Amino acid sequence: MYHPFELIPGRWRARLLVPLTMAALALSGWLTYRNVELMNPASPAGVWSLALARDGYGARMIIDTWDMLRPAAPKVDTVEGVVQQAPPSPVDSAIDLVSARFFLIFLYVAPLSLACAWVAGPSGMPVAGFSLSIAVWAAGLLHAIENTALLRMLLTRDPGNGEAVMASTCFAARMVMLAMIVTWLGWAWRRRRVAN
Repeated sequence: MYHPFELIPGRWRARLLVPLTMAALALSGWLTYRNVELMNPASPAGVWSLALARDGYGARMIIDTWDMLRPAAPKVDTVEGVVQQAPPSPVDSAIDLVSARFFLIFLYVAPLSLACAWVAGPSGMPVAGFSLSIAVWAAGLLHAIENTALLRMLLTRDPGNGEAVMASTCFAARMVMLAMIVTWLGWAWRRRRVAN
């Protein structure tokens, strides 16, 4: 079965796949590090807790807890200090974190899609590889929808049930799809090595 990624010569495949994978892992590590500051008893997994909130009430509790953890403004001793900005709250950090996750989508979708397409041919499963390389992009679309729902909840600070259900459903569906794709990739890679 024809796949557009098959046009890329074999010698260039590793040159594309390795840097994209390394960039995705580096950004994932940085986002995980930034997520630690959002972890507390109300949100033990940080932003992931917000993504897993099944209703607006649970999401609102997480956002309100982050808002209450805003550092106090510095003491005003002088006339110049009367006008000052409030320090950023953890909600602002969550907004930055969720915005940065949009960049992660391309960085993990592209190498996974390329890997599905390239492993499929030598493994003798071109239809499965083509289908899963398209499914990876569908998972990326679910991630974008999830991020959009999270941003809407964080920016309004008044999440409704619709946004919470959308974010949690997209998160769960994306995780199931990615687990199946990565499992298939491992199986196809083993099958390819045995065939060679």
